[in-house]
Amino acid sequence: MEFERVSNVILDGRNLSVKELVDLYRSAHCFVFATRGEGFGLTLAEAMRTGLPCIATACTGVTDFFDERVGYEIGYSMGEAEVRFVGDGRIEKTQVAFPNIVQLIEKMIAVYGDYRSALKRGRRASERISSKFTWQNSARKLVEIIEGN
Repeated sequence: MEFERVSNVILDGRNLSVKELVDLYRSAHCFVFATRGEGFGLTLAEAMRTGLPCIATACTGVTDFFDERVGYEIGYSMGEAEVRFVGDGRIEKTQVAFPNIVQLIEKMIAVYGDYRSALKRGRRASERISSKFTWQNSARKLVEIIEGN
């Protein structure tokens, strides 16, 4: 699958090289990560590292590195939803975050309306990710947690 259209969403299934992925991020004006739940949010961290202005749901793992200083937070409400697991196709009911769509629209308008400020947040995001969220720091934090420090 290269591209598949589902309603008004285009799924991009290409296997991009690192350079192609960075070029894709850099070709955009904003990265929207209206997630319903993430363990860590590596995709958001990647986009932030490029300096791209980012909008994301302020829940789960992304709150460790994403806030209003470096991006545009979307509020959410928790609720039950059915989740289909990729691979085996099973469906389970679980609690997920439902991003506030009105806030999402407002944040997109804010980025569009004052792109210079959005780029400043993007630069701060890039600095935060490149200085604090390295694999070495992540491994150190994991060891600290395991050792109970």
